[in-house]
Amino acid sequence: MIKGHIRTIYIKDEDLELWNDLDNKSDFISRAMNSKLQVAKATAKSLVVGKPIKKPVPEIDQMFKFWHESVGYAISSRRQANRNACSNLIKRHGVEGVKRLVMGVVQAESDQYAPRISDFTDLQSKLNQLLKWGKSKQIKPMEII
Repeated sequence: MIKGHIRTIYIKDEDLELWNDLDNKSDFISRAMNSKLQVAKATAKSLVVGKPIKKPVPEIDQMFKFWHESVGYAISSRRQANRNACSNLIKRHGVEGVKRLVMGVVQAESDQYAPRISDFTDLQSKLNQLLKWGKSKQIKPMEII
């Protein structure tokens, strides 16, 4: 092993049984690193055999669609940042809670003193402002969250 290099191996779920049955894992790893990633060794501090598999999150896609239908425009910029923010909001408030927050954004658009929220990153960062605005307008908390 070369000093200073971090080596990470990702194994697909369907290959896990084969991996577990493999007797000499270190020889396999050495062959994989030496044969396929010679160029990467010289240029990268971290070597990866395979890539992590990202599983689609249907709830996030559902929230983007709900945003488009409710607010009237699709979120097209900063896609990954908005997906991360949407994921964080879903973890904290659940899908139904995020839907209620989006409806609060729709209500806030008609008030010049309400916080300006244009996407999920804004919603995440201005959530307290939106809740405070809703409280000052005497909107029931269940209507917002």
